[in-house]
Amino acid sequence: MKERAESKENRLYVSVLTGGWRFTVPAEIRKVHGWGEGLNLFASVSDDNSLLIGDVSPESGEGVGCYLGSGGKMVVPRELRQTLSWKKGQRLAISSANGITCVTPCCPQKACRSCGSVKGVTEVIPGLYLCSECFRTYLARLKA
Repeated sequence: MKERAESKENRLYVSVLTGGWRFTVPAEIRKVHGWGEGLNLFASVSDDNSLLIGDVSPESGEGVGCYLGSGGKMVVPRELRQTLSWKKGQRLAISSANGITCVTPCCPQKACRSCGSVKGVTEVIPGLYLCSECFRTYLARLKA
């Protein structure tokens, strides 16, 4: 049984960062750590811009408290959002090893150069990405 728990701990899961700065910690990871709803955890940012989550404060003492809600929902702490520079709608890779859960961006999405949105983004010219709203605004200015 322990072998099976260890193999689940080393798997990679994908979640999406919602508009409320939430993502879901997979049930398998919560089970391995024994994390339940209403638990206060600690989060910190690593050198490679990943979010590290554990049930004890990191040795550096730089951890920020975060709450594990129903269904494994966790809000990225306000104090860490700017440091992480993640975008809403960003896909996140979640893995766990040695008692620490690591959340990092995966499957890079192209963001609108003008407003930063990741919805409806198209490459207008090579290397320039705009969302449909900003592209319409650009076309309207060209016609004027």
